Amino acid sequence: MTDHTDDVVLTDDDLLELDQLALELTKRKETAQAEIDRIKEIEGVLRRRLPAGKTTPLGATRVTVKNGARRLNTSRFEAAFPAETWPGLYRTETKPDTAAIKDQVAPTVLDAANVHDIGTPVIEVR
Repeated sequence: MTDHTDDVVLTDDDLLELDQLALELTKRKETAQAEIDRIKEIEGVLRRRLPAGKTTPLGATRVTVKNGARRLNTSRFEAAFPAETWPGLYRTETKPDTAAIKDQVAPTVLDAANVHDIGTPVIEVR
């Protein structure tokens, strides 16, 4: 569901208002990105200088550096425990092959079957 329409008639006032909104959007995105970059920089300094797995009192604050999450590296797992030797550790899934669908099913057929979800329109300001 979207509030977008293709048959919009824009007045000069509308164009001016929308231009101002587009400029504001650009500025806010730049500001937000600068804030995100600074947050990452500060977190990097704290991560490098404080011990992992501990809470450190620093005067007015206490900073906890949590250990990183352990995630299974499936490539290394497959090398260490091959499916031929350990079949019980693997599963078989049946799911659509999107590459084959694009190659073998016409877009009009997919549209008629109503199998697509439509995302929110993307705003790009240049």
